[in-house]
Amino acid sequence: MVTVMRALAAAVLFISAPVGLAVPAAADQPMEGSYTYTEAGLPPATWTFSPTCVPVCPVSSPECTRPFGAGGPTGCTLHMSSSTAQHINRDEREMNFGATARIVNGMWSFTYPQPEGVRCPDGSYALSTDTYAFDDATLTGTHTVTWTPQCGMQAGMTNTPFALAFNGPLPAPVTRYPLQCNQFGVCR
Repeated sequence: MVTVMRALAAAVLFISAPVGLAVPAAADQPMEGSYTYTEAGLPPATWTFSPTCVPVCPVSSPECTRPFGAGGPTGCTLHMSSSTAQHINRDEREMNFGATARIVNGMWSFTYPQPEGVRCPDGSYALSTDTYAFDDATLTGTHTVTWTPQCGMQAGMTNTPFALAFNGPLPAPVTRYPLQCNQFGVCR
């Protein structure tokens, strides 16, 4: 009797676990939801991702139901917003922005111009170009900051690793595929 009860309890847990737990997107699905961004030297931020996709199907396909090509979510973009709990200092203000990420060389990537991205020798700040590239399977990436010769500095670049941690799903459902496609790959 005890063995039967244990087996039933294990079965209930096994079946109900996927329903009750929110998890990050699988590698074959675009990221969606809220994530905590952490990078050494910067305040933590909340990154929120909302995908938009166009089905990718070969013209010879009898029906356009396969949303992804080989290697993951092709035809998708991630609309991302970054926010911090406070906006008191420069680092916190700089972590509040929005961007659109696309797959580049197998990684989600976006570039964002930071008006006060690098500190000049005189203590003022100058424009930088920040590029974020990350792997949705490992939730790790690299933040690359580049700048041109300005305010007494030579051109330069830094690369800093960062990590993402899944917080939860979006509060409202997202229509990932707003376009309807026919068997010839024509979408409307």
